[in-house]
Amino acid sequence: MPLKSTPYSVRVSETDSEFLSSLNIPGATSPSEKIRALISEARLNRAGTMSYSDGLSFQDGQLATLKRSLLEMERETNLHSELVVQFLSWLPEIAAYLRAELGSEVEKDTKDRLVALENGLADRIISLFEGNMRLAVTPVEPCYSPECINSRINPILELSKIVNTLKSRVGKELDDE
Repeated sequence: MPLKSTPYSVRVSETDSEFLSSLNIPGATSPSEKIRALISEARLNRAGTMSYSDGLSFQDGQLATLKRSLLEMERETNLHSELVVQFLSWLPEIAAYLRAELGSEVEKDTKDRLVALENGLADRIISLFEGNMRLAVTPVEPCYSPECINSRINPILELSKIVNTLKSRVGKELDDE
């Protein structure tokens, strides 16, 4: 049985009316459809629980205007940054993952759930890190600034060497016991 609709009549400022008219919401063209879509979005956001797929769509929508502005600036300046593209792809994914994992009602607050959450976050963070490291492989990086990554990589490489040295020492000590 379809849900019963309740009619509302509201007055909005001219600025809000112009905003609503300019708002691009897939599948919503009339003011009524746009208002229903905004209410639906607000309900999902407030509830905090949504599937990974719904969360990804929601987060993508949140960043859509920003991405369009960025692409327009890149077009106007004839610049492109893979670093920014990677980050803007990663951001909705990590937020959707958190929403899906923390919003689920299954196995609330168990140790296994927290360990799985941490492992999922580590996978995603390391994946972003690996992607950014790949940008430093070539002499000229695909970034707005050609030294964006390489100028910051040495401290990370030094930390990596220290970690390897410490792990080797601990491994040798354990072998000696």
